[in-house]
Amino acid sequence: MKIEDLYTLDAHEAGAELRLVSPINGKPTDFYLTIVGVDSDRWRDAELDGKRKILAMSKAEQGDKKAHRAIIADVLSQAVIDWKGFDKKEFDRNFVKEIFINSPLIAEQVDEFIGKRANFIKG
Repeated sequence: MKIEDLYTLDAHEAGAELRLVSPINGKPTDFYLTIVGVDSDRWRDAELDGKRKILAMSKAEQGDKKAHRAIIADVLSQAVIDWKGFDKKEFDRNFVKEIFINSPLIAEQVDEFIGKRANFIKG
C-alpha cells in the first residue's frame, strides 16, 4: 500500500450521486443530485463561508430563523454540482437552494449524504 491510496480529495471533488427520497411518502424518486463530499475544497469553502455569514449575522444581532435557514440552504446548494431527472434541463443552483428552503427533509438528506465519507469512496 502507498500513502496515496489513502487520499480522498479527488473522490470527494468528483462527487457522488444521491437519489432523493420523497418527503411525502418516503419512497425513492427519479430525482438525483450529484454532490461533493466533506473532503472537497468546494465543500470546505462553502461551509466556512456559511459559518462566517452566520457569525456576522449573530454579531450584528440581525439573525432570524428564516435568514439562518437560507444560509444553510445556500451552503448545501454549493455542494451540488449536477442533477438529473428534473424538468429544468440546465443545472440551476438557485433552484436547488429553493428546493432546500421549501423542503427541509431534502436538505437534510443532502447534509447527511455529504457527511458520510463512504458515499465517495470507490472500491
